[in-house]
Amino acid sequence: MQKKGFTLVEVLITIVIIGVVAAVTIPSLMIKKRNLGLEAQFKTAYSLILQAVTRMSVDNDNIAETYCGNNNFNTNTQYRFISDFSKYFQVSQLCLTGNVRDCGYKQSFKEANGVTSFNVDGYNNGAFFVKNGMFVASSGCWWTGTQGVDFVVDTNGIKGPNRFGYDLFYFQINNQNVLLPSTDKYKFVISYAQSTTCCNFTSTEKCNGMNNGTACSYFAIKDEYPHDTSKKYWESLH
Repeated sequence: MQKKGFTLVEVLITIVIIGVVAAVTIPSLMIKKRNLGLEAQFKTAYSLILQAVTRMSVDNDNIAETYCGNNNFNTNTQYRFISDFSKYFQVSQLCLTGNVRDCGYKQSFKEANGVTSFNVDGYNNGAFFVKNGMFVASSGCWWTGTQGVDFVVDTNGIKGPNRFGYDLFYFQINNQNVLLPSTDKYKFVISYAQSTTCCNFTSTEKCNGMNNGTACSYFAIKDEYPHDTSKKYWESLH
């Protein structure tokens, strides 16, 4: 009795089907795996920052006033905050320099929509690497008076994607020693982040001249996607 096998055409069709299924599923699985990693890194970084701010608050009644008030921030003292802040982390490298590239951070920051942007004036007040790879760079006192001191965190350091809303996040410490996710008005209010489109993944629109993505820390903490708050933030990054 003659055994029947698969014809060449049938084998080719099967291979094509497998290829199509793989082409559809593998990229989505890779994005899901990446997002899970980015979420875990963010949660670790946020926890470390919260602990550091809490401990720093014990030693300093008004962090913003100390480093930003009454002309406390100038060219002679611009590295004071990052130098003191670093003491509350397990630091592998402290860089008291005006250019983060001098610290070994060579990549350009990207905005939330992926547009390459590197505003060195935004992160030129010293930086440090944490032993787990996290990178923290001081933005100094960008706003009027003693509203707060700013810094940017790269949750995985020199690894990619070096993109706001993915592994790059802005934070501030206000004049009540509260750690705030960045918005343009120093308010932990979703309407500001939404109205100024400071966390926009779909357009090239700027946010009051700042990098698009500066408010992504708010949405990352809340785990709400800025374009559709019914969706989860970390599940929706594309």
